[in-house]
Amino acid sequence: MKRKTTESRQRLENPYAHLNGVGGFDALPALAPAPDDRVRTSRDAQQNPYAYLNGIGGFDEGAPNQQRAAQQQVGGSDLSAQASGDRRYASIQDLAREIQVALWKQKSQLWPGGVPSDPVELLDPAKALQMLGFQFDLAESLGQYRSQDGLVEVAGIIDRGRQRVDISRRFPYNTRRFTAAHELGHMLLHKDMRMHRDRP
Repeated sequence: MKRKTTESRQRLENPYAHLNGVGGFDALPALAPAPDDRVRTSRDAQQNPYAYLNGIGGFDEGAPNQQRAAQQQVGGSDLSAQASGDRRYASIQDLAREIQVALWKQKSQLWPGGVPSDPVELLDPAKALQMLGFQFDLAESLGQYRSQDGLVEVAGIIDRGRQRVDISRRFPYNTRRFTAAHELGHMLLHKDMRMHRDRP
């Protein structure tokens, strides 16, 4: 499978093709053809190396001289309306995929100064929160609280009433990004949670 995945990623010119939301692999699309010269030329003209890729690692219908890959049905951009209540694991994966697709479709609006060239950078939880109507800010400190482990520095706070998420700058980038994703999960999955603070 690894060899097949590597070959498919090379053909698609997408090093992240076929990854699913939990670090494993989605099924490899059997009919996804390699980009031909017209696709490469069009990508160069658009200055977008990912043009025509759809949400499942295949090609969109508009790709020059390409067969249409199976398309994943995606809900509208109002994902928060679908996100209320507790969800089973498969539904959480579906919701994560919807967020990913919505970020992709709205990338020009979310990054008006220029869309990142690395597709992993598009999976920004801060942008997802903003897309869903939350204000996102980095704070120098969010304070501390006492727990059974002693004094703990607060890494993130979600305030649903004010539609706001704050993340502390006191932690490394990866911790801040994970905490932002964690707050996004609270926002989508725990509709009754009004305010919550998290440790790193």
